[in-house]
Amino acid sequence: MQKTILFISILLLFIGCEEKKSNKSLSDTNLYNTAIMEKVELINENVKTAPLKSEKIKENPPEGEFNRYFLAFKDSTVSLCCLDELYNPFGFLIEHDISSYLTGYEITKVTEGGSKTIIFSKDKDTVRLVKWKSEYSDHLELFLGKGQVTNPHIRLKSGIKIGMNKTELINYYFQFTDSTINKINQISVCKDERGDNYTKYKFKNDTLSIITFGDWEE
Repeated sequence: MQKTILFISILLLFIGCEEKKSNKSLSDTNLYNTAIMEKVELINENVKTAPLKSEKIKENPPEGEFNRYFLAFKDSTVSLCCLDELYNPFGFLIEHDISSYLTGYEITKVTEGGSKTIIFSKDKDTVRLVKWKSEYSDHLELFLGKGQVTNPHIRLKSGIKIGMNKTELINYYFQFTDSTINKINQISVCKDERGDNYTKYKFKNDTLSIITFGDWEE
């Protein structure tokens, strides 16, 4: 009888150990799978995907289709409004986002009257983030002041980079024919419907040569 009890005790102990081992193995597997999923999600968050073809700006929108960016051609310039990703290729209009792209740039802060300006500068490059009290509201308004980027080592939002191919940049946002692309030397994007603050992408020899900010005319 004692031998039987001893045998049962050993058997129960063995089963208990196997269950703990199995649970530990399952727990480790779950932790591993969770880590993999988190890594995949992080990678996906950082992947820049181009707009769908249906979302791209058309050269000749079908009759009755609202062109939300007020696309217009003038000579060799394409002008449009309110496409935030092109007006501000740094992400959000905050110091942290802009400085994350402009690494190694000197930062100066200037307060004058009702405006506050953060200036990022390096060599020929100057980017100004301006905060001022708008006449249209009581809140501070944010916009890009007079400046330019010529540094070919900076990769901005959606992969925009000085020296990139003109066709590559245009095809990312637009549905244009090759003959139209060949005529384009500049893309001008104003901040909003007021049309008084433009970011310009200028091309030379079919490559992006300079991006200017804070221009008050097309």
